[in-house]
Amino acid sequence: MNEFLLIVCIMAVVALIGEGVVAYKRSKEIRQLRNELSSKVNTYKDTVDRHTKEVKEYYESKTKLVTDFKAITDKLREEKDSMRVFYEEELKKMKEIYNSELGHRKSSEVRLGRISESLAPFLDGWPWDPNSFRFLGNPIDGIQFNQDELVFVEIKTGKSRLSASQRWIKDLITQGKVSFATFRITENGSTLVKENGNERLEEKEN
Repeated sequence: MNEFLLIVCIMAVVALIGEGVVAYKRSKEIRQLRNELSSKVNTYKDTVDRHTKEVKEYYESKTKLVTDFKAITDKLREEKDSMRVFYEEELKKMKEIYNSELGHRKSSEVRLGRISESLAPFLDGWPWDPNSFRFLGNPIDGIQFNQDELVFVEIKTGKSRLSASQRWIKDLITQGKVSFATFRITENGSTLVKENGNERLEEKEN
C-alpha cells in the first residue's frame, strides 16, 4: 500500500513538473513574442516619427521656398519698376538732347540756306544774268527775268527736296496753268484783267 502511494505521489510530482516545464516554455515563448512585438512597435514608431519629421521638414522647406520666391519676385518687380523709371528718364533726356541738336542743326541749315540763296545768283555756275533775278523768299525763292522767258527758281542746298507747296507750284507751271493779271484801281472801283495765253478775262468790282 505504501509503495502504491509512493508511486502515485511520484507520478503527481512528475505531472506537476511536466506542467511546470510546459508553462515555463509557454511563458518563454510569450516573453519572446512580447519582445518581438515590442521591437516591431518601436520600429514602427521610429518609422512614423521619421516620416513625420520628414513631412514637417518638407512643408517647412516648401514654405521657405514659397517665401523666398515671393521675396525674389517682389525684388525683381521693384528693380523692373526702377529700371523702367530710369530708362524713361534717360530716354526723355536723350529726346531733349536730340531735339536741341536738331533745332540747332535746322537753324544752321536755315541760315546756310538763306546765305546760299543770296549768293547763288552770283556764283560762277549761275546760267543767267544775276541782276535780272528777283528774290521772293516764299514759297519760291525767286524769279529769273530773261528776255525770252520767265523762270521760277528754287535754290536748294545738299540733299534738301522741294516742299509740298513747291511741288504744287511746279506742277501748275509745267501744266501751263500760269496767267498774267492786272488789278487796276480807279475812282469808280477796281478792275481785274487776267490773261492766259490767247484768253482774256476782265472782271469789275465796285
